[in-house]
Amino acid sequence: MPQDKLLLIDDDLMIVKLYEKYFAKHFAVTTANSAEEATSLINKGYTPDVVLSDNLMPGDTGSNFLHKLSQTHPDTIRILMTAETDTKELIRLVNHAKAFMFLTKPIRELDLIQAINIAFKHFKCQNKNKEILSKNISHNKSETNSHHEQHNEGPLNESSNMMFKTFIKLNTFRGNYYYSHFEKILKMAKYFIDDLKLNNSILQNIFSLEIMYSMMMQTFPFKLAYKDPYELDEQDRNSYIKHFNDFLQIASKNSLLKENDPFAQIWEHFDGTGIPNQIKGLNIHIEAQIFQICNLYFHKIYELPNNDIANRFQVPQYQYKYEVAFDKMKNTQKYLFDKQKWFNPEVFNIFRYAIKENKNELFLPIRENKSVENLLYFPEFEMIMQELNQFKESQEAAAEIVTEDDGTFALKSLPPTHLAVGMVINQNLYTKSGVTIAKAGTKITTTLLENILTMNEKKQLKDAETIDMKIPI
Repeated sequence: MPQDKLLLIDDDLMIVKLYEKYFAKHFAVTTANSAEEATSLINKGYTPDVVLSDNLMPGDTGSNFLHKLSQTHPDTIRILMTAETDTKELIRLVNHAKAFMFLTKPIRELDLIQAINIAFKHFKCQNKNKEILSKNISHNKSETNSHHEQHNEGPLNESSNMMFKTFIKLNTFRGNYYYSHFEKILKMAKYFIDDLKLNNSILQNIFSLEIMYSMMMQTFPFKLAYKDPYELDEQDRNSYIKHFNDFLQIASKNSLLKENDPFAQIWEHFDGTGIPNQIKGLNIHIEAQIFQICNLYFHKIYELPNNDIANRFQVPQYQYKYEVAFDKMKNTQKYLFDKQKWFNPEVFNIFRYAIKENKNELFLPIRENKSVENLLYFPEFEMIMQELNQFKESQEAAAEIVTEDDGTFALKSLPPTHLAVGMVINQNLYTKSGVTIAKAGTKITTTLLENILTMNEKKQLKDAETIDMKIPI
């Protein structure tokens, strides 16, 4: 009996039934046909783990319902479905709903299954993290305060230091990688900062950049999250830029970013070829340049091999091998040398020195072979896809039913060998020489059926692999 609770809300009864069929074997599905009906369920004590809600429905909107739900049930993962195409309005709806993600109609079955799976994974991870956090936060705070007293001029302030240790302990913000993106980027960034003799506020800024970047990646579609936008094809790169700009707008509106914030420049290039604003030279914050080179270096060495659907959902573990990572490191170094005009010369010279003769452990792949759990592993994924395909095939094979003055018929295309007396031909039927055999509306008699079968056997029928028929029922 499935234990994970999924609430589906849509005023379209067919959509609700279809989605319920997709997920009923794998989740405890509850349905509602309006925000008001869903509210009634919540008021009676029902607490869903994940909610998938349409936006435009009679009565209250899905966005309003999810907004209210976020206040009463903040741990419930909220997904908004909408046909809205205007970017500003979409941002407003998603922001108001406090949605974990949104799906734009028409929704592909694969995107729907992926979204629900990721939502449940996030819900479970969120609960697990809370349990661990509640056990460890007091210890972390005490340890951090003690460290702060001894090192008052440490690289991070007290609260950030506590957050850093907690995030590492919980493996938060690992990203789509074998190792923690959060931890590795900050350690590499500190190397640049120390070498450039920058003050500690720069590392504090990069700490903030890393948190914002990790938050932003949670809002990106999977195929764009934690990617190098410059290695995407044009369509996906444009989509990446759009999502990036949308996030900047939302973050700025909610006072998460200040004017001319370094975070908005993490993909700008020193030579002015970056995105989104082609800023160049010393107009780019140094912390944005440090973050970019560390991010690219880490990404290309440690990215998980899950770009294809099979590896993303059907592989329970990924295998990290030092030898493979070492080859990736050499390719990454060549890539960055080819792109050195992207970076502040001082920053790149430090990188050049750091990788010289590959002796700096911080810039070498981690020396081990290990298995890494696939957090997106979904054992039922293949089964759901098979069931979905079978359902679609059965729907496609099902005949359309029509009622006319002379009776009720099933409309279906049949091969000539499947015709029978009493069926009605629903198209004009010709020989290859253009002679009419039967017109649309002709009822098949014994003589006509024998004639059709004979000509089919002699391959004399024109375009008649199948014939549109009306079958009396």
